[in-house]
Amino acid sequence: MSNLINTMLTELIVETSTNNTDAFLIPDYVRDIAKDIDKNFRTELSLPYFEEKYHRSRYHIAKQFKKYMGTTVNEYLISTRISYAKELLKYSDLPVNDITFEAGFHNVTHFINLFKARENATPYAYRKAWRD
Repeated sequence: MSNLINTMLTELIVETSTNNTDAFLIPDYVRDIAKDIDKNFRTELSLPYFEEKYHRSRYHIAKQFKKYMGTTVNEYLISTRISYAKELLKYSDLPVNDITFEAGFHNVTHFINLFKARENATPYAYRKAWRD
């Protein structure tokens, strides 16, 4: 559900930006990278992966993605994963350990630290607050 919302919002931003000004055209490969992240955020994604897939240097991809999307590729990926984890915390009874791997993270401690930095609460506290 979160993935679908992310995809729809990305499309809305792209369409709004494209319709409002010709100077702000997002290159197709930047849109494709965002869509790729939205669809495959659970897998191992990195700049070298996108470099090979889209036949552009990772430095160019990083610079252009930040320019047009307003965030780095890595931050976009983390935000997408955190959004999905939040949905799982709200609507499932999976333990945080399982949610970590389900959302595409590989280390529980790292996931908890990223989650806390962005949501100002641990995953457990977030779930508890949501259910209360």
